[in-house]
Amino acid sequence: KQYYGVSPSNYRDDYRKNCKDQYNISRYNKDVSDKLNQSVSKQEIEGKVEIIMMDSIKVAYLRFTGAYIELSKQLPKLMEQLFINAYNQNLLIEGETKVLCIYHDNPEFTNPDDLKTSICITLPDGAVVDENSELSVMEIPAGEYMVGHFYIRQDQFSAMWDYIYEEWLTN
Repeated sequence: KQYYGVSPSNYRDDYRKNCKDQYNISRYNKDVSDKLNQSVSKQEIEGKVEIIMMDSIKVAYLRFTGAYIELSKQLPKLMEQLFINAYNQNLLIEGETKVLCIYHDNPEFTNPDDLKTSICITLPDGAVVDENSELSVMEIPAGEYMVGHFYIRQDQFSAMWDYIYEEWLTN
């Protein structure tokens, strides 16, 4: 009750039993909810979700800490910074280097200003990253991963996360 500002019984009464229209607020982009933006629905989301077994992957990354709305403003600058650093260190291989983002925190439980996101590129075998550069290195452990490939507009991020958690994951 303290965290969400509503008691469990009030939530059930207000949102479960009496609510005819589905109401989604994706915590991954809670500034843009489906209730506020009725033009976006999960049915509009185009993409493919699959479970794959991955080997460990070594990546170079830049870390961003802050709210996702701020991340969306800073992303072009972060990508440019990542690629300039990688290019200067000969870490890019045409046709092989992949770009990915890792969202480290659950926005439902983490203060928006403390959300950590890593903007990454995959590294070729044997690559050495200059320790004095802006890039850091980490290894993503081997394992089974859900991979989603989506073709969305910026205003569809909330609907995409809702689709993943409410439709794909539950099915």
